[in-house]
Amino acid sequence: DDVTHTGKIPDVNRPILLNMLSTFGNYCQPLDLGNERDDDVQAMARTIDQALEKCDVIITTGGISMGETDIVERVLVDHCGGTLHLGRMHMKPGKPTTFVTIPKADSVRL
Repeated sequence: DDVTHTGKIPDVNRPILLNMLSTFGNYCQPLDLGNERDDDVQAMARTIDQALEKCDVIITTGGISMGETDIVERVLVDHCGGTLHLGRMHMKPGKPTTFVTIPKADSVRL
C-alpha cells in the first residue's frame, strides 16, 4: 500500500533498493516480499522462511531497533539458526545495522 497514513513512517527504502538492485541485470534479481509487521514473530518468521527458500541474500529495512522490541534479529538468529556477526554500527546513518549469516545445506545465506 503506497498510501501514507498520519502517524506512520513511509517506506522509502524498499522501492529505492528494488530499483537499484534491478540495475545489476542477471547478477541480481530482486524479489519483493512486501512489508511485514515488526510485532508478530510468527509472521516475520514465515516471511523470512519464504525468502530463504528463494534467495541467496536477504535485505530487510526497518524493524531493527536498539530496544527490546526488535524481533528481526531474534527471528534471524533463534528461528532461522543464523549467526550474528554485526549487531551495531557506529555510523550515522546506519545504526542500528545487523549482519547475520544463515547456513543452508550447500552454502551460507547472507
